[in-house]
Amino acid sequence: MASALRADSRGIVRPAASVPLTAPDGTPYMFMGRVLDAASWDPASERPEDFLPHYNGPDGTPLYLTSIGFAGAAFSGYYPDCRSVFGFWDTFADVPDVYTAITQNNPVRFRASYNVIGWLPDAASDPLGTLAAAVTSEYNSYVAKCAAQHVQVASKPADVFARITSDQIGWQFSDNAMSYTLAADDTLASLAAPDATLCAGTIQEVVWDQLNPSADTPFLAAPGAPGPWTDEVEIAVGNTTVQAVSALVKSHLAAPGGAPVLASYETLLNALQLGLLRDLEGQGNSLITLEQALHANAFAQIDGGHQWTIQTKAAPDSLASVELTLPLTLAEQLNVLNTAQLAYEQGRRRLEVARQQLFMDWVIYVKQLARKPPGTNVVDTNALGAFLATSSAGELRAVVNAGAATGLLHYQSGPDTGRIVGVSTTDAAATLAGQVVSTYQIVAAALGRLPDSWELDAVPAAPFWLPTDPVLVMEGDRLEPVRRNEPTRTIAVRTDSELIGILQIAGASNSWTVAAGAPNPGVFAAAIAAAIAAAIAAAQGGRARSTRP
Repeated sequence: MASALRADSRGIVRPAASVPLTAPDGTPYMFMGRVLDAASWDPASERPEDFLPHYNGPDGTPLYLTSIGFAGAAFSGYYPDCRSVFGFWDTFADVPDVYTAITQNNPVRFRASYNVIGWLPDAASDPLGTLAAAVTSEYNSYVAKCAAQHVQVASKPADVFARITSDQIGWQFSDNAMSYTLAADDTLASLAAPDATLCAGTIQEVVWDQLNPSADTPFLAAPGAPGPWTDEVEIAVGNTTVQAVSALVKSHLAAPGGAPVLASYETLLNALQLGLLRDLEGQGNSLITLEQALHANAFAQIDGGHQWTIQTKAAPDSLASVELTLPLTLAEQLNVLNTAQLAYEQGRRRLEVARQQLFMDWVIYVKQLARKPPGTNVVDTNALGAFLATSSAGELRAVVNAGAATGLLHYQSGPDTGRIVGVSTTDAAATLAGQVVSTYQIVAAALGRLPDSWELDAVPAAPFWLPTDPVLVMEGDRLEPVRRNEPTRTIAVRTDSELIGILQIAGASNSWTVAAGAPNPGVFAAAIAAAIAAAIAAAQGGRARSTRP
């Protein structure tokens, strides 16, 4: 975390993700992510203010990097937003021949492989930090139950270990990942289990080829490729996944015969995916039902907020109350309350949209401010800064004023039923939230003078419906699902004793032995070295001997 972009060890200033945090020097934004040489990195010299958990969120708890970041669900999927934390720009400044060719735009051919290694510095957030205690507690509890019921202890600590790591963490360890000894009463006397996590990944043989020939070969080409890829990709677009898939499959099939209704594969496929295929051949309005289902799937339901009602308290063992007729004055007061509630819900939605727009404008401003060279922007940076905020106006001031005018409601729920039994706010009575509270108090007071069997309740208001985003389905020989951990829900992991410690590479006339020496005195140094050795072994095709580093 820093208030300004910093050059790396080779003098290159890298783009970084901007975040809406106030820096220690008062700068209203900070940049996240940096690049250091592993050999010179000293964890003991790091400052807490250089890391995200040093700063607190609106709820007062430390902030941590997540897949949604500060921008939303698209953060980890949009490279320009996350490139300094979930991506890496290899400038090749440490490879002079390649760096010179790239910077001078000369044709070049090379290949590269990358190792990514990470760990959790906070032991409290490590899923393995409490694993031994969890296994001990669950196994000893199981043994106690067996003793109380006078049955034989059938499961072993290894079974409990495998169940916890698989079901709760989603990891699969080898059989020798843990060891234990039992006491005379079959409880655990000692347990040695993994207690820290190290994550490692490898990407190999990234080929950059502009010499085959340079005019026709893409910069990322398959080895030995004669030219650009010529594979065709078919694209189908629909309002929903159902319609897009039906359109794509239809393009591969000849039109069927039969009745006009059944002559369209697209209609049949839509009905099949919606569970309505069996009804198409029947009599009645089955086609209307299909069209209604397709139309409904093209819209997403949005929460409509709350609506206040007055009803009789449900009788014992009854889930419904009796319909009643309200006195005219109370009915009018209830209508005023619902009108105030609706205005508040709409105000909160407008405020949410305004905040999102402010954040996106702010991101553009920070990116332009850090862009080198300046003066290459569609909107002048100074003009954009003035639009965002001035001493008495600007978009930021408008959003702050909108938030102050709307206010925030606090709902109180009953401990037993979960029903909303009250509302309050710390904002002024003139705010939209304050108007809801004041009208709620009027209705509650009027209701208190009526039969005790009547109660004021908040129920979900009618939802809003918004069109869903279009769905794009693609098919082609070069398209295939990402192969991560095979078709399984668990990830195979290793302990440090199963990592490679010594790498032996056999050549035509000579052989080399590479020991997994510690690259840095920092955290997990030996395990990191072993992980790198394992990646080198896979890349070079050499023989690796597994020893504990």
